[in-house]
Amino acid sequence: MSIKNLIQDIEIKKLKEEYNNNKELLDIVSEYIKEKKLILYGGYALNLILPENIKIYKDYTQADYDCYSYDAKKHIIQLGKKLKKLKYKLIKVKLAKHENTFKLYVGTLNVLDLTQLDKSLFDIMIKIHLYEKYEGLIKYYKDNYNIVPLYLLKRNMHYELARPYESYYRWEKIESRLKLLTKVYFNKEFRKKRLYCENPNKKTYHKTPEDLKHCLSLLLNYVKENKNPIIDSLAIKLLKNIKNKDCCRLNKLTYLLMILSTNYKSDCNNTIKIIKKNINLDKYELIIRDITDSSSSVDILKDRTRIALFDKINNVRYNLLTIIKVKDNCFSIMKKGEYIVGTVDTILCYLYSFYLSYFVCKYKDYRHNSVLEDTQQYIDLYENYIKSLDTLKRYNTECYGTQLSKQDIYEKLWKKKLSILKI
Repeated sequence: MSIKNLIQDIEIKKLKEEYNNNKELLDIVSEYIKEKKLILYGGYALNLILPENIKIYKDYTQADYDCYSYDAKKHIIQLGKKLKKLKYKLIKVKLAKHENTFKLYVGTLNVLDLTQLDKSLFDIMIKIHLYEKYEGLIKYYKDNYNIVPLYLLKRNMHYELARPYESYYRWEKIESRLKLLTKVYFNKEFRKKRLYCENPNKKTYHKTPEDLKHCLSLLLNYVKENKNPIIDSLAIKLLKNIKNKDCCRLNKLTYLLMILSTNYKSDCNNTIKIIKKNINLDKYELIIRDITDSSSSVDILKDRTRIALFDKINNVRYNLLTIIKVKDNCFSIMKKGEYIVGTVDTILCYLYSFYLSYFVCKYKDYRHNSVLEDTQQYIDLYENYIKSLDTLKRYNTECYGTQLSKQDIYEKLWKKKLSILKI
């Protein structure tokens, strides 16, 4: 027997021992998750929805519970007290390095991570899960946990692949998991059950009105000079070097320009000034919407500004610019000509976030949402494009934003008390 095989045998033996030693404890945690209808996400959620022959965990792998809760602190303390009554010792609740996440330890074993989610968003996530479950979209799922929507599972993987400084050491594992999820669920059969554009690369682009082209040109110059990463419709034109000058607005509601910003207030103020100076305000009404919402969107979309123009003469709306605030993240980017664009994983991370946000809105008002279809078309565009990329063309270590270091996170948490409670 080689030393490699010997080490592997020892590791398997240890995993089985740990699994057997902690099975009763983790079964209690499992029952609590189901009782409180918490929503599972992460690797364990993915494992549950995969077919038996390609599970990512062995039968003897300890469950790694990551959940969303509408009252995370209360729920995790409640579970800790329950475990104490059952004679478990050395129980501690701690803040995780991720914002609004709490960790429960029994001794050195991390038995549960709970992340706070807005109650209305939490409730809709459960509705989406039930829709996916009973419509057969998660056809291999046989348990009775609540699972995050498929789109959020996929989005979270692109999120990890889009952050080189934070997640580079996990890229190989995440990429293999993403391939499994895509193969099993984001396939032709799945597409028949959801909104899908048969030919998303067709040349039916919506043209920019002539009297807005000068303003758009000035905005692009601003973006170029300030190195704001471009995502969404213009990015695909730059990435694929498409020459069609009208590319690539597939829908009349598509924003002409969508950018990321670390100088959020400044970029908002400066671009609004450019727009006001270079459009006919007698013809166009300027519509500015500042969004700071956690009830219909998750994390990276929490702060964004949307700028639109309403043509009062022709009764038509033009969505001009979206600026998204980047905070405590560093998203991978690349240079394309004179511009900076997000990498495909950065762009897909945002597109899936928007899709989920629009899907949540659909559940709120029960209306047909054409923006949902528009976003799906762009997702398909980038999903098709990603198939043509090798590793070096897909991934990039250059990133936009500031990723908090471990020391920064530790100091930030230190002020809040790392340990919330010892039970």
